[in-house]
Amino acid sequence: AAQATHSLSEYMASEAAQDEMKLLLRSQYPSFIQEKFRDHMAALLAGGTLASRLRQILDVIQSSMQELKTTLELELSNFEEFVEMCSEPVLGLGPGSSYLLDLCSQQGPGCLQGPHE
Repeated sequence: AAQATHSLSEYMASEAAQDEMKLLLRSQYPSFIQEKFRDHMAALLAGGTLASRLRQILDVIQSSMQELKTTLELELSNFEEFVEMCSEPVLGLGPGSSYLLDLCSQQGPGCLQGPHE
């Protein structure tokens, strides 16, 4: 779209476009510009430049979605295990016999039973 806009800007600054616009009523300018924009977009799509880039972007998105799906399928059992084993509040004693209420470690794989830093 940026390429079409740049191309359209160059065209609109051209003498040919200025001559065409002289023949129009001021109220016809918006539709004239829309028509020229559509023409430039169609030319980009027909040339394959924009279509090719869009296909590349869609391929990357599709690949990322597939990778996310695979990861979710692989990690679902870990998540279910976490919810089953670490969903209860645990009352523990911290340094100086202070009380600490937590679900699980925020920095590592273990719950409160592990060594403290």
